[in-house]
Amino acid sequence: MRSLCIETTDGEAIPLWRATPAQSDAFETFAAQLNAVVSHGAGGAPPAADAATPAPPMDQRFRIQVILAIGMLRTVGGLFFFRGLSFASRLQSDALQIPVWSAGILILVVGGVDWLRSRRR
Repeated sequence: MRSLCIETTDGEAIPLWRATPAQSDAFETFAAQLNAVVSHGAGGAPPAADAATPAPPMDQRFRIQVILAIGMLRTVGGLFFFRGLSFASRLQSDALQIPVWSAGILILVVGGVDWLRSRRR
C-alpha cells in the first residue's frame, strides 16, 4: 500500500494517509503535480496542466447568460406571482420588510459584474 507522508527536517516521515490500490494512481498524479509546482516555484519549468486556468470564453459566456436568465426570471416572476411576500424580522413587527422579488435584482447585479469582469480580460 502506498501512503502519503510528510518528511520533516529531522528526516522523520509522518504518515498522513494510506492509499488503497485504487487510490494509488490518484496519489501518483497528485505527487507529480506537487513536484511540478515545487520545481516551478524554484525556477523550474511550469506545470503542464494548471487546475486554476480560467474557463474557456464559451463556458464563461454560457454561465453569465444562465445567471442573467435566473435573475430575470426571479425578478419578474417574483414581482407578478409573489408581490406581497417579503423577508421580515420575527423579532420586530415594524422592522424593514424586503420584498422577495428583490433577490432577483441581486442575482442580476452578480451576473452584470461577472459580465463586466469577462469583458476586461
